[in-house]
Amino acid sequence: MTATRTQKTAIDQRLILELSIDAQGEVTRKPSQLGRKDTLEGKLLAEIYPGIQVARVSVPHELTPYEQSVVENRMAKLIYGGVEYRLVGASNSAKDGKFYFVDLAHSKQIAERFQHWPRRQWCTSPFSSPTAS
Repeated sequence: MTATRTQKTAIDQRLILELSIDAQGEVTRKPSQLGRKDTLEGKLLAEIYPGIQVARVSVPHELTPYEQSVVENRMAKLIYGGVEYRLVGASNSAKDGKFYFVDLAHSKQIAERFQHWPRRQWCTSPFSSPTAS
């Protein structure tokens, strides 16, 4: 029984979590598409940073200023399943409301590797215009 539980935990840690933050700041796990589970298995990221945990987080597009503040605050302190995550990037998916987070233990290394890209790009707010300074 313990071996099975340990194997399941190891597999769960390799999954890329699909999370959603609603306008009230509630974090929920999105159901995965039938048969589709993104993992870190065989990915360079997992090889360079063993034990890293990654979450892909979706946020709503249309928000009032208050709701935007609530979502930003939740993104600044995102905890799910007992793991604290930090924002590390979004690439072109930011315009679609999709952001990438890693566990706190690896966040500093990832931020340094990508030269604190999200902070430079959005000036601390993921909802700011990319060209705003």
